[in-house]
Amino acid sequence: MTAVIATLGMNLSQRLGGLRRNMDAFVRGL
Repeated sequence: MTAVIATLGMNLSQRLGGLRRNMDAFVRGL
């Protein structure tokens, strides 16, 4: 059970990191 939660958390953090990177690139492009 904890392994599933850990993998889900890693997926979430990776997705959030990608979103933040996209936002940074978008702000720089403005």
